[in-house]
Amino acid sequence: MNYETKQDVFDETLSNLKKMDTQIEGEWGYSQLTMGVGKHGDVESTREIAIAEIRDRYASALPDDLPVIPLTVGEYIEEVKAHGKFSIIDPLWRVSDALSTIGESVLGDRSRWVLHHSDDFARAWVLGAWRVEETGEIVKLEAEK
Repeated sequence: MNYETKQDVFDETLSNLKKMDTQIEGEWGYSQLTMGVGKHGDVESTREIAIAEIRDRYASALPDDLPVIPLTVGEYIEEVKAHGKFSIIDPLWRVSDALSTIGESVLGDRSRWVLHHSDDFARAWVLGAWRVEETGEIVKLEAEK
């Protein structure tokens, strides 16, 4: 599973370009890496292949600004989405219903967090990916089937 962000892809590409610049300044005046032979036997196809691979990695990488949510909220999203029958309306409705019935002071920590961070909760739900507040770990749910 790919857990790299778009920034990770960019940073690696930039690092590789810097290495290529160093090689170009070498004794032969060109880069062994960039002058490799592509599948069609020319340098241009090698570059096109490399660019296509970078584009694919970038497209599949996670956004840099993943929502940061507490571990318990992430576990709740995983649990609810695992059943596959609930939409985002269900957990938000439950928090809203509990708020109107018992008041905020009686809400649990998880529900109170969702109440005050509903945008982050919604982004984590929709993306199926987030960063855990306590550890910095990136969590990415498996694609729904």
